[in-house]
Amino acid sequence: MKIQHILLAILVSAIWGLSFLVVKIGLAEYPPFLLASLRFTLVFICGIFLFKKPDLPFKQYAKVACYMGIIQFSGLFCAIKLGLPAGIVSVLAQLQVFITIALASILNQEKLSNIHK
Repeated sequence: MKIQHILLAILVSAIWGLSFLVVKIGLAEYPPFLLASLRFTLVFICGIFLFKKPDLPFKQYAKVACYMGIIQFSGLFCAIKLGLPAGIVSVLAQLQVFITIALASILNQEKLSNIHK
């Protein structure tokens, strides 16, 4: 493995970990839902310039944005505000994968399947 790849992995890990510390500091001044909304807005504005629009109906796109951008991060920010340590919240954020699968299955009536047939 190249040293650049190792350094990049360390940088990504540091940014990921520090982002929750920044949230904890931000929550001292702002309510969780406002901070989550500001984060969602910032990510959206950056995203429209960096990525092409997905080939999805707008309604589906909006659902995913609401589930992941609003509900997930509002919950995480509320947890930090209520005293859950930022380190634990960063681990809980990884549960997003399983929560997304469950929400897709329940709310969109999607069937789970094995993609490696």
